[in-house]
Amino acid sequence: MGPFDLTPLQRLVQCHDRSTTQTQIKPKTNQEILNDLEQAGITTPQGLSHGRKELPEIAKNKGIATTKSVSKRTAGFLGKKKGLKQVCRERGLIVVKNCNGYTKQGRKLPDRIFDKSTLLAYLLSQCQDFRHEKTHLQVLAEAIGISVDFTPKF
Repeated sequence: MGPFDLTPLQRLVQCHDRSTTQTQIKPKTNQEILNDLEQAGITTPQGLSHGRKELPEIAKNKGIATTKSVSKRTAGFLGKKKGLKQVCRERGLIVVKNCNGYTKQGRKLPDRIFDKSTLLAYLLSQCQDFRHEKTHLQVLAEAIGISVDFTPKF
């Protein structure tokens, strides 16, 4: 559905990656520089086996650009992982009105102790399904018939 703090119209507009009107200058890859040199009729005997700095230097000496202009993109949320705050909100663990009071580290009280009721990871750890969720390592190990037992560090 998308981030809970966006309006339906904002979700529709911001779900996909989109180009902006701004551009930024980025260095070309060695393969792009090599292609530009070949198009200009300049051959390099070593091809891509030049060092990282050698090929751009050859291009500069021959008057070939080593940078390119790329339009900036704003990332959308579609296909991205949800954040802790989004998951807690979907589960009804946080109050939307006081959403900024919840953080990954929690709010610090005057006596330098963290308020667990504002600690997102703690709130999720209290959910039964999160508490008993197997790690990716455990799932992979069980698929090949191995048991993984986690013990405390010491």
